[in-house]
Amino acid sequence: MRKEESADRLLMMRIMRQGRWTLRAVWLTALAMALVPMAAMAQRYAFKSYLQEEGLGNLVVMSLLQDSTGFIWVGTQNGLFRYDGGNFKRFGADEGLPSTRIYSLHETAEGILWAGTEFGVARRIGDRFAAGDIGGLARVSSITSTKDGMVFAATTRGLMAGAGERGGQVRFRALNSLPSHSVHMDPAGVLWFGCGQQLCRMQGGNVATLPLRARASGAVIEERWDAILTDRAGLLWLRSSTRLFALTLGSPRHLDEVSGLAESTLFGGLYLAGDGTLWAPTDRGLARRTREGWESIGTKHGLTSGFVSSVLQDREGSLWIGMRGAGVARWLGRDLWQNWGEREGLSNDSVRAIGRDSKGAIWVGTDHGLNRMRKGEAAWKVWTAREGLMGNAMRGMVEGPDGAMWTGGYPGGLARIDPASDAIRTYGTKDGLATDRITSLQFDNERRLWVAADDGLFRSTPVGSVMRFEKVAPAGETGVTFHRSRFDQAGRFWVASSRGLFRLESGKWTLFTSRDGLKVDAISYLTAAPDGAIWIGYTEALGASRLQIRGDKLEARHFTSRNGLRSDKILSLTYDTRGWLWFGTDRGVDVLDGSRWRHYGHSDGLVWDSCNGNAFFADADGSVWIGTGRGLSRFMPHRDAAPVPPTVVLTGARFGATPADLAGPLEVPFRDRAVTFEIAALTFLNEQEVRFSYKLEGLESGWMETDLRQIRYPGLAPGEYKFQALARSAAGAWSPAPVEVPFRILPPWWRTWPFILSAFLFILAAAWKIWRALSLQHFRQREALEVAVFARTRELLEEKARTEREKATVEEQNREIARLFKEAQQASRLKSEFLANMSHEIRTPMNGVVGMTSLLLESGLTTAQQETAETISHSADALLAILNDILDFSKIEAGKLAIDIAPFNLRLLAEEVTEMLA
Repeated sequence: MRKEESADRLLMMRIMRQGRWTLRAVWLTALAMALVPMAAMAQRYAFKSYLQEEGLGNLVVMSLLQDSTGFIWVGTQNGLFRYDGGNFKRFGADEGLPSTRIYSLHETAEGILWAGTEFGVARRIGDRFAAGDIGGLARVSSITSTKDGMVFAATTRGLMAGAGERGGQVRFRALNSLPSHSVHMDPAGVLWFGCGQQLCRMQGGNVATLPLRARASGAVIEERWDAILTDRAGLLWLRSSTRLFALTLGSPRHLDEVSGLAESTLFGGLYLAGDGTLWAPTDRGLARRTREGWESIGTKHGLTSGFVSSVLQDREGSLWIGMRGAGVARWLGRDLWQNWGEREGLSNDSVRAIGRDSKGAIWVGTDHGLNRMRKGEAAWKVWTAREGLMGNAMRGMVEGPDGAMWTGGYPGGLARIDPASDAIRTYGTKDGLATDRITSLQFDNERRLWVAADDGLFRSTPVGSVMRFEKVAPAGETGVTFHRSRFDQAGRFWVASSRGLFRLESGKWTLFTSRDGLKVDAISYLTAAPDGAIWIGYTEALGASRLQIRGDKLEARHFTSRNGLRSDKILSLTYDTRGWLWFGTDRGVDVLDGSRWRHYGHSDGLVWDSCNGNAFFADADGSVWIGTGRGLSRFMPHRDAAPVPPTVVLTGARFGATPADLAGPLEVPFRDRAVTFEIAALTFLNEQEVRFSYKLEGLESGWMETDLRQIRYPGLAPGEYKFQALARSAAGAWSPAPVEVPFRILPPWWRTWPFILSAFLFILAAAWKIWRALSLQHFRQREALEVAVFARTRELLEEKARTEREKATVEEQNREIARLFKEAQQASRLKSEFLANMSHEIRTPMNGVVGMTSLLLESGLTTAQQETAETISHSADALLAILNDILDFSKIEAGKLAIDIAPFNLRLLAEEVTEMLA
């Protein structure tokens, strides 16, 4: 053990001599080790897993690489997978790989991707791979290349070097016949590789084997070197499956063994990140080289498996971790987020209150106990009801002017933790504090404690050995539930309540309600802005409001999910030291930096998306602490790098059912005019929130926005088109330039010039033939028409003659009819005159008969004579009526009859007729 420590000490001295650390850095390191020996270890990290559900077909990961375009490549035991931020695409034997077991990946300076497999090496050409000729079957464990494109492959048949092409296949020649498992090109152009159990070096075309000895013991070192790497300080690191050594260039025969790294049974890898950090996959997790030694990140920190095989840092700073049997994990918010929960020593995962005292200790109130971690301590100290608190659920927390930490329970009342002895003193009804459900605590400038609670608002006497509380009724209001309270920079006291927003200024209370501009009266959260404005959050999910109050006048500006927030359910409002406003919600955290909105959630590293009410603390170093229902998070936004504009790529295109070759000019047959484009944004931070903007020149004039990665145009007309697409990352950064794909939809065969010309000539010939046929037919029809016209003319002449004869006959008949009609009219007139004359002639004697009969009836007659005379009189009257009727007929024929309407006796008429006919 002492030898290992001595080796470490010697290695540290060499690093210092090479200028990596200055004396000041060493002093700071020692100070950091003294202050925080284990605190960083006792935390949980957030990881996103990529498994079969996400498209990674095999979970035994063996290698990782990000190419110059930005794709993530994952080598597994069953295929090579390319990830574009949305989908995994598999490459296997059908795509030209010699084997589906992918041990190593490398990209040359020209951007050519090489894959080392179980049975050889292959390079990528488009969407296929071409195998290299290495003279037989061999496992390729490592690949590197020179700037001019020379490729070196460490194989079980020795080290191979690419030596030109034949028919598109790269030929390799053997530089060494001993099995090799690693190869590395250092910055000076020297090639290092494992050769059997030795280390070999090629420089200036000469290969030399270097016998190695341990510096401390002088023992010969023989190992199968699985990884070789040069760090920024110029140290050459050598790793086998069980041991790690550092070699100082210039003294190549003596190695310093580095202890503390767990073994890696199958293959010992090394990785140097872009920030200079050395990483090592092990069987117990991923190891990181720090100034204090090796820090291991394993299952207790959130990884799903400890069997790590590979590691990769992408251009956005994310760390990808390949595991044997557990797929790939991406470290969310590495070096930005720290998380704690019950597994890390907190008394409960549900964090309700956070604070820091003047000595630097962090205090955390949960649903089950109060927690404290002092600087230099590695564990949380916990207080619950068993340690003297009146309740376990914490809601309020503030450091008093006496240095004590005051906590409010819900339920549990008020408690004071002594800064020196950690003794607990509780306050309740006996002290005038008639509540055990406290929501907020604040000290004023007069050292008085204000307690907001469900049962009212209370104020204490100045802090001292004896403290009394009195209930305060702001603006005379009673029966009010009080929530968050706050003093602003002007010394005004603000309290959120179920009745509205209370303000205490110069001893006067003012109440602001919905009548003054609030959305509703019930508010639960508030904070004071540096410019004097007040931000409030409502009890209901109504968003937040910024209140500018001048005197008793209130101006409100409201914010919801429609204009910046991700959720309308506000759970905390706090400003940090930079003046950024943080909104805790049920869907993560929103931040307003004055001009731009940002969002952080579980996919960024936050331990849980559902924040707890008022569980937020802005630390003096710029970090923020966030309490959620599943643990405590600390975020260092000052370390958050500017967002990297995403690269947008076209991952595929189909015209009809045919995949398109995007390498050359695209001329699409008309039958394949249904077009589909597949686009991707090579950003991996919150991939699900990536947005795309696209347009098709020639069809669309404006840009369309979508979150879909597949754009379809069902049927395009013939013509020239250009598809363009941009991508926006989750952080809001747009691609610097769009991806463009020009193409041409060919016209259908019936709209091509050869067809049109042929059709024109055909139509012209057909028209001439039709004209000839029509002319002949017209001539024949004209002859037939002339014959028909002549025959018809003769028929018409004959018909005309017959008609004229018939006309003469008709005219003669009409004359005869007219003559006969005239004679009939004359006979009728004569008859009428005869009847009229005869009627007049008969009326004269009849008048005499009637008159004499009347005289006879007036003379004295016997009864029989009287009846006879009356009969004669009636008959004469009837005859006279008949004569009148005959005269009426004459008038009818002359058209002179006038109808005379007169009353008559029907009964009498009937009797007379009966009597006359009896």
